[in-house]
Amino acid sequence: MIAQDCDSKCQIYADADLLVKEADAQVLEFVKFWRSIRGPSFRQTLVFDSKLTTYENLKALDADGVKFITLRRRGKNLVNDVEQIPADEWKRVHIDSARRKFKNPMVHDTKTHIREYGETRQLIMKGNGREEPAFFISNDDEASTSDIILRYAKRWRIENSIEEAVSFFNLNALSSPILIKIQFDVVLTMIADTLYYHGTAASRVRGL
Repeated sequence: MIAQDCDSKCQIYADADLLVKEADAQVLEFVKFWRSIRGPSFRQTLVFDSKLTTYENLKALDADGVKFITLRRRGKNLVNDVEQIPADEWKRVHIDSARRKFKNPMVHDTKTHIREYGETRQLIMKGNGREEPAFFISNDDEASTSDIILRYAKRWRIENSIEEAVSFFNLNALSSPILIKIQFDVVLTMIADTLYYHGTAASRVRGL
């Protein structure tokens, strides 16, 4: 698991020797880690893929006062239900992002009930260049519709940067099956990625 700050683009957390049974709880472990270095208050919003954790852990985050945005697991019935939403319940939203091709999707923002979680905020987005709509869920009731979507869009860009790190630093070709060596390789990769990114940014500022 790798976590990255969306503003600084720095990788701030990594754990390389996870067992399958431990994977779902990593989002909770990250919160513990962040509080250990920043204090008990957690004011950041966690944005992650729906496959990262379970609805039970989402409830734990909510009970702990941690805001999150993730995608709802999309099933055939869920997609079919979208066709039943009246046209006047959709609104066009402008997403202020220079890199985004489809900046004015249609969004249905409402409350929904998920059996494994309970009541939560759900945003359905269509007209975003994809064949099927996207389903966002969040426990942040104060953020605007466009802000929720824009925050999640940053996660897609973060995934791209992590994929670049995998290719550039051969992160998926670690040199040893020994767990302590794998952790060492990941730490060095995070350092190299940070130095490379900030070195490149500094060069652009100086006009090199």
